[in-house]
Amino acid sequence: MIYNDIFKEIILECKKDVERFHSGDKKDYLYKKVRDKEYGDTDGNYTNRTRICFGLLYNSFEYDTENIIRELFETEVVSRENESFQGIGVNLEILTFLLKKYNNPDDLKLFERAKNANFDCYCGYEVNIYDYSKSIDELSAQMCIYNASDIGDDERLFRMVDIFKENMQTKDDYSQLDSFSRLTKRMSDRKISSEYLYEYYKNSDDKYDKSSAVGRYLRYLIDDGQAEKAEEIFLENLESFEGFNRHIYEFGSQIILLNPPHKEKIWKTINPAIIKDFKNIAPMDCRTIAECAEIMGENKLAKQIMKMHDKKMKGIEKLSD
Repeated sequence: MIYNDIFKEIILECKKDVERFHSGDKKDYLYKKVRDKEYGDTDGNYTNRTRICFGLLYNSFEYDTENIIRELFETEVVSRENESFQGIGVNLEILTFLLKKYNNPDDLKLFERAKNANFDCYCGYEVNIYDYSKSIDELSAQMCIYNASDIGDDERLFRMVDIFKENMQTKDDYSQLDSFSRLTKRMSDRKISSEYLYEYYKNSDDKYDKSSAVGRYLRYLIDDGQAEKAEEIFLENLESFEGFNRHIYEFGSQIILLNPPHKEKIWKTINPAIIKDFKNIAPMDCRTIAECAEIMGENKLAKQIMKMHDKKMKGIEKLSD
C-alpha cells in the first residue's frame, strides 16, 4: 500500500490544479502551441492538464465539475488535432471516461471530433474502452508509478522506483525496472537492470532474448560513455546479432565514436554489414555511420552514405507536403 499512499499525496496536489481552473485561472491549462526542433508542434500545457485530469478523476468537489470536464475535453481535442506526434494520450482517455458518464447527446459530436483528431485517434480512439473506475487503493504499484510519471511528479516517481528496487528478487522485477528507467531517465536504474538482464540471458539458447539483452546493455554502456566495456561486450557477442545487420553497424558505429582502443577491429566487423545493407540504412543512422567512415579514412564511403541520406530525406519531405 505504500505506493498507493504516495500516489494519494500526488492526487491531493492535483486537486489544487482543479481549484485553480475552477477559479478562472485557466491559461496554464489551455492549449499552448510550442515548436520543438525534434518533434515539431506540441502542447506546452499538456502535462499541466494531466494533473487536472487525475485531480478530477480521484478527488471529490463541492461543486459540479461537468463544465470543467467538457471544456478540458474540447481543449484536449484541439491539442490532439495540432500535435505533430499525434497520439491519443492519457488526458483524452480520462476525460472521455469522465464525460461519457453524463450521457449528454450533445457530447456525441465532441467524441466524433476526437475520433477524427489525428490518424492515431482515428485508428485507436473509442468512447467505451477506457476504464478508470478503480480506486487508488486498488491500483498496482506499477500503475502508481506510471501515473506519477504521466503527471510529471519526478520526486515521488523516484521515491516509488527506489522502493521497488529495494524489493527486487526475480528476473521479471529487473525487466520492470528496465521499463521504469525510461521514466526516471536515471543512468543508475539502467545500469542495474541492463547488467542483470545481460548476465541472465548471455548464455540463453533463445536468440531473441539474448540479442535484446546484449543490445540493452550496449545502449547503456554507449550512453554512459564506457568505450572499452562497450567494445568488449560488442566483440564478445557478435553471434547474437547474426541476421540483424542493422544492430551490427548501429552499435558498432556508436562505439567507434567513443574512440575505443580497438576501433579498427570494430570497423572491419561492421563494414561488410554496411555495404550489404547500404540501400536499407535508416536516415537516422546515416550521420553516425558516415562520421565513423571518415574517422576510419573511408571518405568516399562517407560521402556516398550522406548522399543517400539527403536523397531519402527529400523523399520523406515530399511525402509530408
